[in-house]
Amino acid sequence: MRRNVKMRTQYKVLIADDEYWIRENLRTILDWEKYSFIFMEPAIDGEDALRKIEEDCPDILITDINMPFLDGIELLTIIKKRFPKIITIILSGYNDFEFVRQAMLLETMDYLLKPVEQLELINVLTNALNRLDKNERLAKEQVVIRDKLKIAASLMQDREFSMYIAGEDLELDQIVSQGPNKFMEFKKFYVMVIRVNYKHSTARLQNQEQGGSYKVKQKIIDLISSEETILFNNIFSINEYILILNRNKEDIKSLSELLIIYLEEVLSAKLHIGISQEQWNFKEIKNAYQEAVGTFGFIPYYEQSITLWAQDVKKIPLRKRMVQEQEKQLIVALQNKNKKIIKQLLLGNKGIITEQCKQWLFIELKQTLYRIIWIIENNIDANTKEKQLLLESFSEWGEEALNTFEIKEVIEVLDQILDEALPTKEQGDHNKTIRDTICLVKKYIDEKYFENLSLTILSEVFFVEKSYLSKAFKQETGENLMLYIARRRIEKATELIRDNNLSLTEISFLVGYEDYAYFNRVFRKVIGKSPREYKSQYEMLKV
Repeated sequence: MRRNVKMRTQYKVLIADDEYWIRENLRTILDWEKYSFIFMEPAIDGEDALRKIEEDCPDILITDINMPFLDGIELLTIIKKRFPKIITIILSGYNDFEFVRQAMLLETMDYLLKPVEQLELINVLTNALNRLDKNERLAKEQVVIRDKLKIAASLMQDREFSMYIAGEDLELDQIVSQGPNKFMEFKKFYVMVIRVNYKHSTARLQNQEQGGSYKVKQKIIDLISSEETILFNNIFSINEYILILNRNKEDIKSLSELLIIYLEEVLSAKLHIGISQEQWNFKEIKNAYQEAVGTFGFIPYYEQSITLWAQDVKKIPLRKRMVQEQEKQLIVALQNKNKKIIKQLLLGNKGIITEQCKQWLFIELKQTLYRIIWIIENNIDANTKEKQLLLESFSEWGEEALNTFEIKEVIEVLDQILDEALPTKEQGDHNKTIRDTICLVKKYIDEKYFENLSLTILSEVFFVEKSYLSKAFKQETGENLMLYIARRRIEKATELIRDNNLSLTEISFLVGYEDYAYFNRVFRKVIGKSPREYKSQYEMLKV
């Protein structure tokens, strides 16, 4: 019984006949196991066959027509209705052709004449196996198609709601992915924003491959009733999952605790969950989203999962962490180009940005860092185009470092900003070892541009002191390390725009930027136009 298609390990065959010798002849006519069949204990009549099918459904049924209690035609009628996947074959005598005709109308695959010959049985079983394999392939294809349709519907919902909360040109009644009556069911609601902070870039990539947002959403749905919830992934900030919840506050509190426990483990990530105040008008989704996202500024700056409510953060006091006297000292030191004093003022033991800052709120650290960068940018001469581009990049470096929730990354980036803003002249050439290392660093960036790359990470990978690596890279390549990373990412993004049908948000993620707005800013600085403008111009040139 040769077959070209890949077959399942074993298929179950049930014989139904009221004649003992017919049953035993079929039991011994073949070495069933040799041909990958499981020969089930035969049924002695139609009722017995139906009982056995209900207990352990076979893949193939070979049944007699004339049986007591429940004849073959009645049995086939029931099977067609209740067990349509079973392949049926009838046993018939020379005078049963009217019954055979009725059986064929019930979609019986074939028939065997009594007494059954081995070769004839093998031929019929071969056809049955081919039919089973075809059905299995079709079933798998249908599963794939269904999954693709589900993902497409999920992405459509993501796109519509993301555009709506972002203030794009889309009205609430244009959101078709939920159906016309879905919003009417929500008499009141809360908006919950889940921000996923992956511990490692490998975990981020595994969970955000194509269709990955759908998989993460399914993990969330495992814990909630989708009937009381609208869930979508923010396409403009790919690590945000937004829930519109038609539930009371206590239920939402319990849900957030469950989400943290469950998703921390399955996603290998820390979760920041922000929850809006209670809303009664669905048109307030945008404001409710902003309320929920606004809570993230009040997260203590150290890595932990946390839930914050909009109504609670209003009571949290904010402190100004850099006083006016410190600002004046920084400005004077910058104007005098006194790098030693600047570093002592900012990064020394009693400096403004130290390890102790991880006790600050996120918004306090962000405001302080951005203020420092603004002062640096406005007190350093940008006498070349490259220097101007470098100064404009400082805020983006700061933003990227802040979003790691690692204070050492913030300190390192600020140290690098100072080195770039106030470079010192290096004496002599670097030796061959460091030149070879810089070549390896470039290769590493070129191959792993999509991963979380920073001076700290690269220095650890290549066992080179951070400050030395930064200066050596600049001297050997003529380009700042962070600018090189940004340029390689954007170059890859332009390739993906030209060669793929991916959305711009997907491309943003694939080249290492989780926040589309940030990607958009970097792209514009490197290319001179936005990703959307670049894509439109390229498509016009193709035409």
